[in-house]
Amino acid sequence: MFLFVLSLRETRQKPRGPARRRESQRATGVESLPRHQQKDTIYCFAHMTLFFVLALYVLLILIWLVCFFFLLLMSYGIITTKVPYVPIPQHVIDEVKRLLPMKAGDQFYDLGSGDGRVIATMASAYPDAFATGVEKAPLPYTLTQIRFWRKPLKNVKTLFRNFSRVPLNNATHIYMYLFPEVVEKLLPKFEAELKKGTRVVSCDFPFKTKEPVETVVVSGRHKHTLYVYEF
Repeated sequence: MFLFVLSLRETRQKPRGPARRRESQRATGVESLPRHQQKDTIYCFAHMTLFFVLALYVLLILIWLVCFFFLLLMSYGIITTKVPYVPIPQHVIDEVKRLLPMKAGDQFYDLGSGDGRVIATMASAYPDAFATGVEKAPLPYTLTQIRFWRKPLKNVKTLFRNFSRVPLNNATHIYMYLFPEVVEKLLPKFEAELKKGTRVVSCDFPFKTKEPVETVVVSGRHKHTLYVYEF
């Protein structure tokens, strides 16, 4: 009974209606302002809240547009080249470098060069040779340009075009990481254009009708197989 009476007294002591609003305004410091300034302060808070909500909404739209544009570039690259962008680990590139030793004046081609990491490694390892990357997908090609803008190399060239239309008469070394059907379509081009002694390394997918002179399995998180050919 005593607790009930005490609770009733506390309830009666709590401010209600205008008194409660005045107490809230006193806590926020609004009550100490003149009436017209109180209205201005409330309007300011409302406008700031609306601004932050709109800014958040615009930010979400921008994020969505960036994601959509990224997926569009990836899809365009896959459709036009029939090869997805799959970066190759550095330890596999180091093995490619070992399998394709070059001397001064040699010409290295990476067909479907992605973000340019292979031609960057080869050009750095063999500064007296030349490395050319051929890429048709916009996103990887843009990443290549950023890479060589940050760290330029004089013996590197990048081509934004379909590698099936690039003459390979001067190539001495070729690397490719392509789908099996694309690899097979390149064989007649290689046999017609490559000069005798040109070495070709295909990652994971061999020619069906041509025997490699060497096969190397590269272990790691994902196992890769390098097939070495001589034309």
